[in-house]
Amino acid sequence: MVVHFPVALMLTGLAFEVVAAVRGHAGLARVALLLIVLGFAAALVAVVTGLTNPEVRAVQHTLSVTPPTEPGTRALFLQRLDRIRVHQRLAYGVLITGALALLVRLWRTRGALWTAASVVSGAALAAAVIATGFAGGRLAR
Repeated sequence: MVVHFPVALMLTGLAFEVVAAVRGHAGLARVALLLIVLGFAAALVAVVTGLTNPEVRAVQHTLSVTPPTEPGTRALFLQRLDRIRVHQRLAYGVLITGALALLVRLWRTRGALWTAASVVSGAALAAAVIATGFAGGRLAR
């Protein structure tokens, strides 16, 4: 459940932000910012729980004890470890784009350039969250 909260909160916050921009509703924009902040905090928790996941150590241990005479078994565990690493890197990307998106939103009232940066950072954050979720779903299969 920990991994679902950042996805839901961030994407809902970004959707609320679009609606707030279209309607010019300041209250909805504040709710959107709150959801993105909560999503970022939840993403931090999800990354920490992912780093402490015993499965990663189990895969690495199995690789270290599997003899080279079993290339098929090693290949399966190497593939699993590659998928885990891709998901980890994407999760770090969510943290970086999330932090940048929040910083841009704090300065958004300073002009048109910051508003454009807000749109770009929101799109980048949405893409990072979706890609990370997709990679995480591949791990579950």
